[in-house]
Amino acid sequence: MPSAKTWKSLGQSQPWTGNPSLHGKRMLARHFPLNHRIFSRSTGSTIRHLSSQASSNVFKSKHNQEIVDLLLTYKEEEERSDEPNYYRAQAFAKAVYAVLKVDRPIRTGLDLREVQGVGPGIVTKINAHLLASDADLRDKGCATTLFLARVSLTGLLDPESYKLLMDHRTVSELDKIPGIGPVTAKKLAEAGCQCLEDLKSGRFVHLLKGKQGIKLKYAGHLECAIRRNEAEEVLHFCRESLGPEYDVNLVGEYRRGFVSLSEIRMMISHPDFVHIPLPHKPVQQPTASVAKKPRTTRKSKEGKTNLLHSDIVPLLLQRGLLADTLSVDTTSWKGVARLPGPVEVWGDRVDRISSIGKVDGDFRKISLHLVPQRSQGSSMIVLTGDDHFVQDICYRAQQRGMLFNEYGLWKWTVPSPISTPEMEPSSSSSLPAPSDPTTDTGYWSLINSTTESDIFQELEMPFVDPTKRNFSFISYRTKTTSKKKRSILP
Repeated sequence: MPSAKTWKSLGQSQPWTGNPSLHGKRMLARHFPLNHRIFSRSTGSTIRHLSSQASSNVFKSKHNQEIVDLLLTYKEEEERSDEPNYYRAQAFAKAVYAVLKVDRPIRTGLDLREVQGVGPGIVTKINAHLLASDADLRDKGCATTLFLARVSLTGLLDPESYKLLMDHRTVSELDKIPGIGPVTAKKLAEAGCQCLEDLKSGRFVHLLKGKQGIKLKYAGHLECAIRRNEAEEVLHFCRESLGPEYDVNLVGEYRRGFVSLSEIRMMISHPDFVHIPLPHKPVQQPTASVAKKPRTTRKSKEGKTNLLHSDIVPLLLQRGLLADTLSVDTTSWKGVARLPGPVEVWGDRVDRISSIGKVDGDFRKISLHLVPQRSQGSSMIVLTGDDHFVQDICYRAQQRGMLFNEYGLWKWTVPSPISTPEMEPSSSSSLPAPSDPTTDTGYWSLINSTTESDIFQELEMPFVDPTKRNFSFISYRTKTTSKKKRSILP
């Protein structure tokens, strides 16, 4: 095991070698040097540079000295960069220590995949260095190499190692393509596919399933961030195409104030779409866990033949906005749209459709959601997000004996001769809910949910601005002394 001097040179504390049963209880901060624990954002302080004494004579490896030297070089480069990443430098330091403990020759980075302390990113960097060195030697006709002298007498990679590295690099590159996971990437590599150009040639299309072919078609497009003005241009195009009877709005990340978006999410309503499904079961007592979005009844025939699929999507396809379909639900459509740009560059409909066929232009992910007009408030909350904020709203409703979903705020009502004025029966709420083991009679009543303000008022909470609904960073905690779940919001 490396000495304390070795660990000090790496910028780390010497690992504790006491009682193994107590090792896991030590604070993580104790493994880091004191001057690395706190960083001042205001002063822009950087991590300490590697000590000049940290040379190869300190880090001696019987079998893998060249790999140790390479990792130390990467660590020094990271520390000396304009914006050093301390955690990345620490990863290289830990990898050095892990390699020093390996008592066998390492042929490629793949030999380190099971070694604790060496991540996949470092494995990839080692393999890339090996391939680059090998290619350089072959180009120059060299017969020896310092780094790979142990692999073969000629200094070049032996055929087995070379094939392993090439296969690993191919799988890694294919895995980066949207829609191509590691399993499909491995199958493609085994079939002889080496890169994106090979995939686009069509020779390997039989190995792709479902949405993979569509995502491949728009590779280089769908992974790009969407600017706010681009989403606004799509909104303007939809409003002009659909007509004034449709109410179309941007929701999701756009409404939460994000500068760049992962998709264009749009909420659409129309006076003729009034179907509001009943919730599936009566409200249950709140639990300590985070509330999940309640389920609604099964999809009805009315939902399957609604305006979204009979009018909206076909029209936007004919207008040259929508390009391909990724998924379809009763009241939602997800797919690919060609960005129309400003009004002055829209051009002719025929030209737009022709550009889609040639994959000419910029293509981005888009989702369309058709909602009943009387559910606009609740749908606006759900589609704006984020998920944690919606979960908190669901929990608040449960605490008050109600249920919240994308169709509204509901209350389970037992029939009585006296009607409740504030209850507004929905188009479906006059019918009894599906049978449930916890109740024999009753029906769902839809509380006024036309606007977000209506729902916040019913839940006795102030209106929350959409830009303040990014709650994903909050961790839910429950005190061990109390089983009562605390709401996120005051």
